[in-house]
Parts: sequence; C-alpha cells; structure tokens
Amino acid sequence: MTKKSPLANLRIFEHFPQKDKCPICGTNDDVACILVGVDGTNTHGDGDIEEALPVHVRCLCDYKLARINQNVGVVYFKLKDRVTAQGKT
Repeated sequence: MTKKSPLANLRIFEHFPQKDKCPICGTNDDVACILVGVDGTNTHGDGDIEEALPVHVRCLCDYKLARINQNVGVVYFKLKDRVTAQGKT
C-alpha cells in the first residue's frame, strides 16, 4: 500500500496577497505562498478556525533561515526584518 504524502494536504496559493507581507522576508513578492496559523488565535478551541498569515513557500525552504530549538521542540525561522533591525545579517 502506498502512503499518502503529508504534503498532499498542503494548500499552496499561486499568488501572494497584495496587502500583506511575508513575516520571514518582509516582502509581498507575488509568488507561491501558504497560510500559517498564528499561535493563540484559535478562539473556538477546536483547532479548525484561527488567524493565519501568508508565508512565501520559498522562504519556508530557505535553510539559512530555518532553526530548531531542541529544548522547546520547535522549528522556527529567523525573520529578516528583525535580524536587520538588530544590526545583524
């Protein structure tokens, strides 16, 4: 039996919303994106309805920005605008 890829359920949008900016790179380049849920915004407690932000697929694939915190058990991405604002690159 063939296993279904976990990416099969991932909804990829062809166009990035004009009024939003990617939280990772800080731009609104019109390229493929996905919606990523925002912690603490599920007001119904069912896990189905929450706020989400569009994020460029290419940013999620940028290994230079991806990090893992093994103590907390979370994968995260350095946000370029915040890194630049601190004088680091």
